[in-house]
Amino acid sequence: MVSRLHIPDHAREDLSFYRDLMPTWTDVVLSAAGHRGERPAVTDAATGDVLSYAALAERIGPATAELRDRGVAPGDRVVVRLPPGPGFPLAVHAAAAAGALVVPLAADLDRDVFYECLAASRARMMITDRAQAERSMRVAGDSRVRQILTLEEVASPRPDGPGAPPRRGPVIPPQRDPGAQPRRGPSVPPQRGPSAPPSRGPGVPPRRGAAVRSRGGAEAPALTFDGNRVISHAGVVAELRRLAPEAMLRERDRVLVATTEPRAQAVLFDLALMGGAHVVAAPGATPGECRALIEEYGITVAAVPPWAVARPAGSRWPRVTVSAYGRSTELVIPRG
Repeated sequence: MVSRLHIPDHAREDLSFYRDLMPTWTDVVLSAAGHRGERPAVTDAATGDVLSYAALAERIGPATAELRDRGVAPGDRVVVRLPPGPGFPLAVHAAAAAGALVVPLAADLDRDVFYECLAASRARMMITDRAQAERSMRVAGDSRVRQILTLEEVASPRPDGPGAPPRRGPVIPPQRDPGAQPRRGPSVPPQRGPSAPPSRGPGVPPRRGAAVRSRGGAEAPALTFDGNRVISHAGVVAELRRLAPEAMLRERDRVLVATTEPRAQAVLFDLALMGGAHVVAAPGATPGECRALIEEYGITVAAVPPWAVARPAGSRWPRVTVSAYGRSTELVIPRG
């Protein structure tokens, strides 16, 4: 019989210390971004906008600080409803580095399904784009969401001079039955001691910093797709490291992401950015547009809806199925 292992208290503290030093989701995905310079990380095929690896590395820190300034605390749920594009990794990893539990939602959900997903998320903040912000406000009125931010509010540079007022996203007044119990707002724990940073107020510039390490360490909650199954940073890192040898995305690769399915969108962006590949984002692209983009950009891997790219007559385009976060995604490997 094997007796239960006894771990002394001092050893438990040491294990906790080393666990906190384990890389988080954002650490693993963006660790090499700053060393890749002006090489393109993400291109929006519709607008031609390009986010370089250098710009991605530079903008994550301020975007993370912006979310913290707006009250995002460790464990708070933040919905990210953005189509594939340069803003998607910025929003996801700024929220993750701020300590939030990220809830990606497809940008093309119809109204009823969107509300059901939003209610299931139990989030109080959403990051979306300008096109979706107003429609999201109408749908989110009786959900828990109380603040909707556009990507520009979170990720765009702004003056940080003394007295600069903080930007505020639209705040949605609660709508509930008169007899219902009031819901508590997000709890931001007070900071104590001489090292606590100053609170926001008139004349106090917003805090900024280059550090993007996620609050709470590797065991902190990081990602959920349905509001119920929560994956820690360590769990996300393990999934990405399991998939990396299967996907084999490298700097020479150009990855077309036309699907808006949240799991496929999230994992393809992460794997591509980990490997230094160039993501070409084309949400909603038609089959003809997908084939044209494959030729124009020299696409080596494509994640598209199943109907979007059929095998051309007389050729054989290999297809690889990968299972990420419990859902299978088919990757097309175009060849001339």
